[in-house]
Amino acid sequence: MGYKSFAGFYDTFTSDVGYQERAEYMLALFVRFDKIPSLLLDVGCGTGGFSYQFAAKGIEVIGVDPSAEMLSLASGRSTSAEKPPIFLCQSAENLDLYGTVDGAVACLDTLNHITDYDELERSIAKISLFLEHERLFVFDVNTIYKHKKVLSGKKFIYDNGEKLCIWKNSRCSRNGTVKMKLKLYENTPDGYVKYTDNHSERAYSETQLKTALEKAGFEVLGVFGDLSLEAPKETDERIYFVAKKVK
Repeated sequence: MGYKSFAGFYDTFTSDVGYQERAEYMLALFVRFDKIPSLLLDVGCGTGGFSYQFAAKGIEVIGVDPSAEMLSLASGRSTSAEKPPIFLCQSAENLDLYGTVDGAVACLDTLNHITDYDELERSIAKISLFLEHERLFVFDVNTIYKHKKVLSGKKFIYDNGEKLCIWKNSRCSRNGTVKMKLKLYENTPDGYVKYTDNHSERAYSETQLKTALEKAGFEVLGVFGDLSLEAPKETDERIYFVAKKVK
C-alpha cells in the first residue's frame, strides 16, 4: 500500500466519510450480535479517525497500521478520551499483540488494500488469532460493483484551495484490482510542492471473503448494505460483514 506522501493529505480529503456515523453503526452491530467491546483492535487505522471515535465511547483501542507516516499523524491528534488509543506500526499479516482483544474492526476498505488473496487469508487468520473466542470482527469493503462501475479508469480531483489531489485509476482488472496513481500538490509560502503516491485496491466477492473468514475460524453472522441492516443490493458500493470467531 502507498500513502507515504498521501498521509498528510488523507484527513483533508476524507473529512466527509462520516466517521462518527460509521463508528456508531459498527457499535450498533456489536450490540445486535454480541456486546460493546472493552478492548477493540482497529486494523488499518490510518490517521486514527475511527480509533478516536471508539475511544470517545470509553473503549480501549489498539490501532495498527503499516504506515509510519499515517500513525505519526494519528498519535498527534488531540483527544478528550480518558484512555487515548495505542498505535502500533504493524500490517494485519504480521499482527503481533501482547494479548487478546474482545472485538476487532477494519474500516474504510482496509481489506481491499490487500491485493493478494493468500495474504488476505493470512491477515484474517492473524486477526482471529488475537480475538477472543465468540467475539466479533466487523469490517467494511468496497464492492466489485464499485471497482468496475465507479472507480475503473476514472480520474478524480479534490481541491480545497490549500491542497490538491489528482487521483487517476487504471481499468479494473479481471480479479477486481484497480491501480491508483496520485499527484498531490500543497500550497506553501514558497509555492506549490508536488508529491506522488501509488497504491492498489482489490474488490473481493462475498464468497471469497466468507471462505477466508471460515478458514480462519469465523462464522459469518451477517452481510449488510452500507449503514444498513438490509442485505446488500447489486449497486451497493460498500458493504459490511459481521463475523464471529467460533473455532
